[in-house]
Amino acid sequence: MGKNKKFVVTLMAITALLFLSCTLFFISLHYHKKIRQKNDIILALKEERKSLTQSMQIIRSKIPDQPNWEAYKQYGITNPEQVLKKDLMKRKDLIPWEGIMGGQMAIYNENLIWFMAPNWCLAYVEDGHIGGYMLLEFRIQKERISWKLLEAQLTD
Repeated sequence: MGKNKKFVVTLMAITALLFLSCTLFFISLHYHKKIRQKNDIILALKEERKSLTQSMQIIRSKIPDQPNWEAYKQYGITNPEQVLKKDLMKRKDLIPWEGIMGGQMAIYNENLIWFMAPNWCLAYVEDGHIGGYMLLEFRIQKERISWKLLEAQLTD
């Protein structure tokens, strides 16, 4: 092989290696940028998680304690919260307002009854036109449930 041929082959090999090196360099830059973007997303998600965790702690601290449901089980009531909700939904006599425009005031959804310690209950009552909240006190003695209306306020 002649000197010129060796030189050309060597030059082509060096050019190919240089091209390959540049290609690998740009590919690594591309992936480095992608990794940096993903790391930024991970950091942002970690910050958001931290913020949400703090918000949840604040919310939990504001949720009132629940009644001591275990204490009511001594009367043979396995699910006192559910029993109280069902009983309260039947007690139309506790509702201090009359319905309007043909509506009947009632608690129509048991998810609109909330219990708070020690033995209080907040319930939303409506007739389809107007509504309001009642704050009640409850007692379970033996198999008897008693309710006392403490406060009520129309909201609509």
